[in-house]
Amino acid sequence: SSNTVKSEPSGKRMRALRSTLQDPAAVSVELGSPEAQDRGKAVEALRRMGAAAQSELPGLSESLTDFASYASSSGPHLISLEAAGAMREIDPKAAIPPKVLSKLVRSATAPATHQLMTGGWVLRCGEQPQALRTLAALGPLAQSALPAVVRVTHKPCGGDLALQAAMAFGPLSPEQTARLKIALADEDPDVRRSAVEYLGEAHATDAVSALGHAMNDASSQVRLSTLEALEKLHPEGEARLVLIRPLVTDSLVDI
Repeated sequence: SSNTVKSEPSGKRMRALRSTLQDPAAVSVELGSPEAQDRGKAVEALRRMGAAAQSELPGLSESLTDFASYASSSGPHLISLEAAGAMREIDPKAAIPPKVLSKLVRSATAPATHQLMTGGWVLRCGEQPQALRTLAALGPLAQSALPAVVRVTHKPCGGDLALQAAMAFGPLSPEQTARLKIALADEDPDVRRSAVEYLGEAHATDAVSALGHAMNDASSQVRLSTLEALEKLHPEGEARLVLIRPLVTDSLVDI
């Protein structure tokens, strides 16, 4: 006979596949895949679902510390970065589990390591750049990380990435301002300088008095950064004359 046995209709299989892709719980299973590509595609799928994937936010938040990369037709992707964007799209006010945020902050503020290579020591940043980029992508969702991130803006591997993350967190809260003022008395001059610069970039006018004290810092770099911060807070000049006048006799020529 020329007749053939009919197989399962392809249309039925396609409908089943589409149904799976529209089920947030089914997609979330792939977040635990050993393949970075699968985990990344799962994050992308949840992002496309938007608010419908709200129930899967706890599982998705675990991907915030997944610094593996994968490639697609649009180029390379970082899973943690994709997860941060997905969380903000699914719920702009989502709460990041403290344990996950703490782990992310530890990676973002970890000290650089030195590895001995032929010809000398080489600085290694580890996961710090990826973690800082992820925190920046989270924006206001990670605001509680601000004081810790500000502290590393003058540390190896921190720099512009740390400042960008800090600025992405949004307006300063009174609690955060208070913590940054405490940082102005830190024993590490790099930390004091970082706090001063952030207060200037954030236009924290309620920190003018604290910056006035920083004018007398033992570090010339901190004094110079304080002067620049006050320039941003009071570009008109008059309000800061009292603070600036003593610096005319400062030992640092640049000041």
